[in-house]
Amino acid sequence: MNKNNIFKRPILIIGLGSIGKRHLRNLHNLGHRNINVLRLFNKNPLEISYRKKISQIYTSDKDAFGSNPKYVIICVPTSLHRKYVAKSFEINAQILCEIPLYHNYSKYDLRFKKKFSFKNKIFVNGFNFRFHPILLKIKNIIKNNEIGKPLFSKFHFGEKINNIHTWENFKSRYEVRKELGGGVTRTSSHEIDMAYFLFGKIKSLYCDKKNLKIKDINCEDFVQINLNHLNGVNSTIILDFISNTYTRKMEIYFSKGIIEWNFNNSNINIFKNNKWYKKNYKYDFNLTYIDEIKCLLKIKKNNNYSNFNDGMYIQKIIHKLDSSSKEGKKIKLR
Repeated sequence: MNKNNIFKRPILIIGLGSIGKRHLRNLHNLGHRNINVLRLFNKNPLEISYRKKISQIYTSDKDAFGSNPKYVIICVPTSLHRKYVAKSFEINAQILCEIPLYHNYSKYDLRFKKKFSFKNKIFVNGFNFRFHPILLKIKNIIKNNEIGKPLFSKFHFGEKINNIHTWENFKSRYEVRKELGGGVTRTSSHEIDMAYFLFGKIKSLYCDKKNLKIKDINCEDFVQINLNHLNGVNSTIILDFISNTYTRKMEIYFSKGIIEWNFNNSNINIFKNNKWYKKNYKYDFNLTYIDEIKCLLKIKKNNNYSNFNDGMYIQKIIHKLDSSSKEGKKIKLR
């Protein structure tokens, strides 16, 4: 165990669902032993393998935050993010908050933005794809103008929601409950952030949301998004909870070539000089979460992470997508 990785003040994980358990495993593997957990929902006994990794389990906010954690990792449904971000601010903690940043966009949150600018604290919003080597390679290709100017891009994420955690009723999961911050737009917003990460801010957008298949839920299972970036690139994004197989891929068309990335098989195909170049990356996706943690703990310097301002911007985009879908028209951003 690396003594440099042990903090006198504990690390607090709020929520111990699948993503909370992942962060717990990764922290433990990095050598951290002073890890507390706040459990809010499932209070059934934990597996011994996880219990051994935890210093203290709390069931109340007062006790958990009373332990004065130096780092807080927020892994609860989106509707609770604002509450725990605020509590973490109050104790001057560094924060990792899973995506999206909030349930909805509010001017009230601009106060937090000011505080973070003033305090210069580390705030990581959990868009962990920003640490993926293929996405970073694509960003460098764009930056270095290797195959000309990017013209338009296509992204698709799809997953059959009732294939996740088959041992439980998927209709009770927060992903399909609007009041908890559910809906495919919010819970699967990585592609929106990837488009922003690669091509920058948005000038205007259009969104069409539907319930194509899962009729008895109160949020969308399909969304088609069109983003017009300030640099002239057009991004089309499809997100759905109804694909029969897990799908995650992107295509980018340039003035002198094409990039294709299929996340499922880790292939990146680049067309340039009238020839296809294909490469397979053998990469453990969990390393994106580890790099995210290292960024939070300042173990590894990385300027690619999604900070508070980025998280707020994506939240604003999601808010405008809601408006576009409701009004049935293109929305311009200021």
